[in-house]
Amino acid sequence: FYKGGFPTRYGGRLSSVADIRTKDGNINKLNADIGIGLISAKLNVDGPIYKDKTTFSLSARRTYLDLLLKPAMKLVSDDSGDGSFGYHFVDLNAKINHRINSKNRLVASFYWGQDKFSLENTDESNSSDNTYLKSNSEGRWGNTIGSLTWIREINQKLFTDLSLSYNRYSSNITNKEVYKQGESPSEEFKFDYLSGIEDFSFSNNYNLYLNESNNIGFGLNYTHHTYSPELISIDEDFTDESSLKHSPSKIHANEISVFAEDEINLSKRLSVNAGLRFNAFMVEDETYLSLQPRLSVRYSIIDALSAKASYSMMNQNIHLLTMGMLSFPTDLWLPVTKGIKPNTAHQFNAGVYYTLKNICNMSVEGYYKKMYNIIDYKDGAKSLLSYGWQDRVAQGEGESYGVEFMIQRERKKINAWISYTLSWSFREYPNGEINAGKRFYDQYDYRHVVNISVAYKINEKIDCSATWVYNSGSRFTLNAYELEYPSVLPSANDNSFSNSLNIYDEKNACKLPAYHRLDLNINFKKQKKHGTRIWTVSIYNAYNRKNPSFVFPSSNTDKLTAICIMPIIPTVSYCYKFK
Repeated sequence: FYKGGFPTRYGGRLSSVADIRTKDGNINKLNADIGIGLISAKLNVDGPIYKDKTTFSLSARRTYLDLLLKPAMKLVSDDSGDGSFGYHFVDLNAKINHRINSKNRLVASFYWGQDKFSLENTDESNSSDNTYLKSNSEGRWGNTIGSLTWIREINQKLFTDLSLSYNRYSSNITNKEVYKQGESPSEEFKFDYLSGIEDFSFSNNYNLYLNESNNIGFGLNYTHHTYSPELISIDEDFTDESSLKHSPSKIHANEISVFAEDEINLSKRLSVNAGLRFNAFMVEDETYLSLQPRLSVRYSIIDALSAKASYSMMNQNIHLLTMGMLSFPTDLWLPVTKGIKPNTAHQFNAGVYYTLKNICNMSVEGYYKKMYNIIDYKDGAKSLLSYGWQDRVAQGEGESYGVEFMIQRERKKINAWISYTLSWSFREYPNGEINAGKRFYDQYDYRHVVNISVAYKINEKIDCSATWVYNSGSRFTLNAYELEYPSVLPSANDNSFSNSLNIYDEKNACKLPAYHRLDLNINFKKQKKHGTRIWTVSIYNAYNRKNPSFVFPSSNTDKLTAICIMPIIPTVSYCYKFK
């Protein structure tokens, strides 16, 4: 996991990098474990297919948290409302590893995953005359990834991997509303918003081990991107024929990256990782070029004390457009175009690391990050109910900095750590299209973040853990009032179609309450004839902290309604690991 000092083999994003690799199957025997609990189930199987040659690994998960949350939650605080929230995800991982000979391997991997949330709400503003508003929002998003990799040992010092991959991301947001007033016929409305990305990639990387102190890496990557930025469908009365429909042409782009880096130990105490990454992004008759230097230096002052400093320039050819206060990844990933430039960032990191013998490890790390060409909705632009996302966004700058303190202790029976981060994050749009050009706090400006975790092994059969997290509340913008005006777009029956313009207060001037919760967990293990049985008792949000995830205005009032989606959730699960 890299929070800074990114090696040049990683690119395409501005933020932290997590290098996650799925495990290879056991080449000698079949392993399996199955687990089922109150909110989720899982299955893992791996083993040999062909002796000493081919292995497989398969895992699957499915949560059914929605079945527990929907009947358990009241989302609207006043007595005239009722609502529920549901969420679940399902994913599948598969991998086949084939050893051709002592110097060549083929690896085929597949991943499929999908998340879904639903939010249902009924607002009975005047039950005496049968007036109500029912709304049902639903979101789905997911990825499908497949890859085939050839790993080859050219000689004792030079290794290479050649990979072909496919990646598809899709997101679908649906909102249905039914409004009934007195004896009048009900009015119905349905809105769909779809977006997606499809990538075909080729990469070829090399590692050259010159000696124990010098490792050189270099390679190239080509990706063909197909973006479907937005497909909007609006239906009145849920008819098959849409009143309004917007389906713009797909955007195709080609991206080429070349990198080289050298990881070298200059002495017993001084090590350096230096590299350069070149990126070319071609879209809509426009070519964006980026040269990204990276440098990381580590010096061991004494055996127990070391210092590290790094600089990274990063480039991102896709934009994240956040929609409102919803704390789920239903945000839109939108492409660089002829009129929308790529994101770039310069990041500096520095840290000191100390090991107190037989007691703990301590560290202090600071960072500064400057970002350019980041996008957000212009003031007054609606997130979804208007066409042409490029006309609704502005590009500006971002700045973030902070410091993190961490203490960690690892012993035979106990593993504990505590971290505290103090940070600031700002945005600024000098052209005046957002917040009148004045600098403002970012939505995710979490001033204080605390994480405390303790895991204790009572004996060979029982272990337990506790985790407490705290962070300052996220920020949001209050909609002061809404101005209605006639639309220039007619509906299907040529009637006038009403639009509205949101008038906002100061950008991100409001703040949700602090988020914090305590999670508890205990495992009971027992060896059986054919494997290990594990009973797990867990409590998520043990003291039932009502953490607001987002807010929205209440109907016919000047109050805001906060949505708290994850109450206390006690669970029991059973897992059996076969030998």
